[in-house]
Amino acid sequence: MPPVSKSDARKQDFIVVKEKNNVDIARIVAPHELQVGIDGFKKTSLKVNGSGYINGSLEVLGGVKGALKLPDGTLALRSGTGVKVADSGNGTVTLSLGSATGGIETIIRPGDGLMSSVSNGIVTLSLNRETTLPHFIEGTGVKISRLANAYTFALDASYIAATQAGVVIPSGSGLIGTATTDGKLSLSIDRSSLPEQLSIAAGEGILFATGSKGSITISSSVSGSSAPNVIVSDGISGSLSGDTLTLSLDRSGLALLEGSIFTGQIVAQGGLSGSLTTLADGATPYLRAGSGIKLLTGSNGQIEIATSAGSASGIGTELVLNGAVTGTRDGQNLTFTLSNRPTDPESFMLWLNGQLLTKDSDYEITESQIKFSQSIAPEETDVIRTMYSKNVSARLYAINSAPAQLVVVESVMTGLTLPNDPDPAGSLMLFLNGQLLTQGNDHDYHLSGRDVTFFSPVEGADVVRATYSYAV
Repeated sequence: MPPVSKSDARKQDFIVVKEKNNVDIARIVAPHELQVGIDGFKKTSLKVNGSGYINGSLEVLGGVKGALKLPDGTLALRSGTGVKVADSGNGTVTLSLGSATGGIETIIRPGDGLMSSVSNGIVTLSLNRETTLPHFIEGTGVKISRLANAYTFALDASYIAATQAGVVIPSGSGLIGTATTDGKLSLSIDRSSLPEQLSIAAGEGILFATGSKGSITISSSVSGSSAPNVIVSDGISGSLSGDTLTLSLDRSGLALLEGSIFTGQIVAQGGLSGSLTTLADGATPYLRAGSGIKLLTGSNGQIEIATSAGSASGIGTELVLNGAVTGTRDGQNLTFTLSNRPTDPESFMLWLNGQLLTKDSDYEITESQIKFSQSIAPEETDVIRTMYSKNVSARLYAINSAPAQLVVVESVMTGLTLPNDPDPAGSLMLFLNGQLLTQGNDHDYHLSGRDVTFFSPVEGADVVRATYSYAV
């Protein structure tokens, strides 16, 4: 067969290469893709008897049968770390955990205190109970024991007995420690080792007794009819009989009630209740009324103190100066009312339009009511003013007092200043040449504090006097 050029060979679907000496086929070359079977039709099997060499990619849609081996006859799969590959001989390759020389137990190595086991490819890790106990180290005075999975920690009784449970008791401290076989420690007082200055000494009337277990009993050594360790103050006495102490009142130092009279001095720190009417003689009053004061003692023991009406000193009364009245001014009404009841009706004074009226002939007064005579019926424009005393706390009064300062401009008096502030302001009674003036913006003057301002000119030579009350 003549040689075939490469360009002609590439155009062929298959190139069959035979041996020179015989007609054996040495190789079949497919310059293009080699496909066995037709797409969409029944799958076609490709059987290769002998070795098959593929220099390129091989796509097998129906599967590959037979062992996958390399040209040298070894398996195409190789064991890696922790994986074992086994050839069953029938073309099946088995992959498992482990290594070429051992099982999975050679891969997973248990550490200290652990142990492992393998069953059906499953590795189980558990505590190695034979090696875990040494990890619990027994300390001084402590023992460790194990039963199944439980560990018990306990005190070493033999060590406790030898070392008094590790409690160091200094020499001469006054304590004795005794360890028992069950691990308990008993402490008691060593009286023989206590320094003398630290021991408890029994004082007067006290007795100490020490029990066999170190307990101390404290009792009294006092006997007889007296109690020398009990200090009593005035009014208290004490006596001791056996173990009983009796305290009683010393009546010689107390104010005692005999009948209705106390025999001693009384100090009432919490106050007294009842009636204090007379002194010890039963006749002299405990409270005595002074000038202008009346004492009215009730049957319940209360003492009422009142002012004495008509007192010359005026203590307990107050003058109502320039006082107003209430009532209708219509030329017909004759009855008017005062704001207070006069203490002394005989000293009552009444002015009508500045003119002083006469009691009994011009008017009558009963309690706080005034009744004018038939011939004097106040009109709407009439001004009524009064002066009288009433029962109040004491005040100071300026009676017919001269001004402290006059305000005169070109011989005309425009105002003045009083020595004190009238209190109340309505108590001011201002007289001009004996005529009572009326206070108010629509009348004769205006008062501000102690300053008076006239609304009409007043001659500088006129006489002005003031009567009023003022605060103390």
